[in-house]
This record gives sequence, structure tokens and C-alpha cells, in this order.
Amino acid sequence: MVTNYNVVVITENFWGSDRLIEIDENCRANRVGFILTETLGLFSYAFLDYGNEFLVTDKDGEQTRQFIVSGIEKGENPTVHVHEDKRHSYQDGDFVKFTEVEGMTELNDAGAIEIFDTKAFSFRIRIDASNFGEYSRQGIVEDIKVPKKVSYQSLEESRKNPAAATEFGFLEPMDMSYFGMGRSEQLHFALGAVHAFRNKEGRYPENKPDEIAACVAAAKDMNALSKEGD
Repeated sequence: MVTNYNVVVITENFWGSDRLIEIDENCRANRVGFILTETLGLFSYAFLDYGNEFLVTDKDGEQTRQFIVSGIEKGENPTVHVHEDKRHSYQDGDFVKFTEVEGMTELNDAGAIEIFDTKAFSFRIRIDASNFGEYSRQGIVEDIKVPKKVSYQSLEESRKNPAAATEFGFLEPMDMSYFGMGRSEQLHFALGAVHAFRNKEGRYPENKPDEIAACVAAAKDMNALSKEGD
């Protein structure tokens, strides 16, 4: 019974896709984490499903970073500038806190503030600073880890539509040059074709022309079905 565990981890596809989907659905129904991973020669993958309401307390495992503030505008959702000696590493949706700000001292006690419209040396903060004091000098800004509720897709949903998965889902789109465009989708169809072969034959394909051709044909069929669903 999956209820005896906090997380179920499967590293081999012993039973075929239908059984794996059944196990994942059982885990979801009982609020148990599910991890599926395989190494298939030079290719490997990992799938995670922690249900619809999983609380992520640290999304990247990185240390928080501090930057020197060089200016803060007044008004609603004001722009914050950091010292141009060092560009910040923050992204839209991050949360930050301020310390040692002079003039606009209200920010020092504001706690976690979400940022957006990030640029190399500036970002905007989601707070109304219209009635705050005028920024005069210095200040430190630091990103902080704010718990975030994440909804994962099931294994069945991810197989059908990997592009709709969350940032923690089945396939994360790659931010690459033109050379890598579409690579994640190709890998998804390739994996699906290999699993389709395994479901039918009870084993994985070998490096034989007819078995390779069967996998290529299956991948093309999946691609065609995907386009019909768009």
C-alpha cells in the first residue's frame, strides 16, 4: 500500500505505462509523492508528481544574495536600482527584503515584497510607496525564500501534454539557441515511442533497423496526434 510511504520512487519500468499511471494515480489520491526515473542508454529522464497542493519552501536550493541599493523611486510599484558595479540575479516573482535603507525607512519593516519587471540593474516592487519618505542613501536588498504552493500534473496528463506541466513538471522547455529549439518535445516523443514499444513487446527495443523504424513511426504518430490537439 502506498499509504505506508511518504514518497514512492520507481527506477525501472517493470510493468509498462498503464501500471505506472495506475501507481501514480494511487499516490495522488493518498497524497503520497511519486518519482519515476529511468536510464535508457545515453538518455535518462525523471518525472515528479507531488499532487495538486505541494508546498515548495526552496525552489532552487541556492543561497540568498544581497545587493547594494543605489536608488528607489516613490509611488505605486516603484522601481529599485542596484549599484551598477554588480548586476542582480533576481527574477520576476522573487521576493526580497530591505535593510539599512535611509530616507524611505518604511521599506526596512515591510517584510517580503514580490518583484517584477526585472532588468540587469533594476526591478519593480509590488508595494505602494506613495506615502513613504524620500529615499536618500544606501540600503541592502536580499532575496528571501517564500513558500509557494505548486500543482503537479499526473503522469497520464504529462504524457499527453508535457507543455502544460509546471516548472516542476515532466518536461521543462529549454531556453536555448536556435540549435536546441524543439529538443524537449523531440525527447518526449522519443521516450513515448520507446515506452510504446515496451508496452507492446514486453521489452525495450534493440539497435536493429526494424525496431528503430518502429519507434520512429510511433514518435511521428504521437507528433501528429499532438498537432491535432492544438
